[in-house]
Amino acid sequence: MQNKDYDQITENIMSLFPLFRRLLKFSEEDRCTNMLNPQYPVLGILSVRGALPMSEIGTHLGISKPNMTAIIDHLIAEKKVRRIDDEKDRRIVKIGVTEKGRETLKGSREILKKNLKEKLLVLDEKELTKMSGSLKSLKEILSKIDSSNNKDNKGVKTKKDITKEAKK
Repeated sequence: MQNKDYDQITENIMSLFPLFRRLLKFSEEDRCTNMLNPQYPVLGILSVRGALPMSEIGTHLGISKPNMTAIIDHLIAEKKVRRIDDEKDRRIVKIGVTEKGRETLKGSREILKKNLKEKLLVLDEKELTKMSGSLKSLKEILSKIDSSNNKDNKGVKTKKDITKEAKK
């Protein structure tokens, strides 16, 4: 494959970000549960992976320590997460999602699904079928790229790793 092909692929990938961002935007009445808020990826990763140290959450999501502290403090104040002392090492404090956090995440996902379904109504059956197949292929390909990039790092790639690779 020629360099211009890679350039076109990267341009197409980058053009998806603003489209997805607009597509995932909540309506005004649902703004209070905005999934683009950085709290939701934190709740999501904790719901899937269980309690984690704050630094590990930040590494997974590419969020700096100062920003993670602010996000976690806000989630604690809203009783959506809690601090958990590590039984084996007193120096380690993990962050775990609470039932309220799970409910918030579940409710927001339901609102998001409803909004996305409404937006898809403009497509005919042929377009929906094409979109479904394309998204499935895209997910498989991006997952392959992600897993090959992360195999040496326990599935976690930091911004520092990405920057190093880009300079090569």
